[in-house]
Amino acid sequence: MDIRKIKFIQENDQLEEITDGYSGAKIYKIIRSEQEKYFFLLFNYSFHSSSLNKIKKVLEIYKKLNIKSLEIIDFGKLGEKDYIIYNYIEGINLREFSDQFSCDKIRKIGTVIGREFIKVKKHKEEKEVFPITDLKQVSIEAITNFDQLLNK
Repeated sequence: MDIRKIKFIQENDQLEEITDGYSGAKIYKIIRSEQEKYFFLLFNYSFHSSSLNKIKKVLEIYKKLNIKSLEIIDFGKLGEKDYIIYNYIEGINLREFSDQFSCDKIRKIGTVIGREFIKVKKHKEEKEVFPITDLKQVSIEAITNFDQLLNK
């Protein structure tokens, strides 16, 4: 599928495929200039509009709470599949991150992330976006998923 058919992507944009993700989506870094970079995801499935609205709502809440996060730049369909383009945030991926730190350090980082998530959970609009109220259960599921990814 030729992603250059998407109106947002300009002729001189450099496309750099990212192949180390876990989602199964086609992922590209779009480099327009040194200061202007974007993140492109082409999903393996059709995205339901309610899912997109949920993502938008989460990002709005993050912005209101001054939590550095992604911003949706563009979204739509390419053939039968849905895509989203976000601003690109420099950083390392989960695999590189997990190889750098001890389990104790990762746990401490997780605690900081958990505290930020609690701020989101206290936000007045969270009930429609985050229906899960058992933070302990969410944490256990996240740790289990992280462990499964590390042991692939």
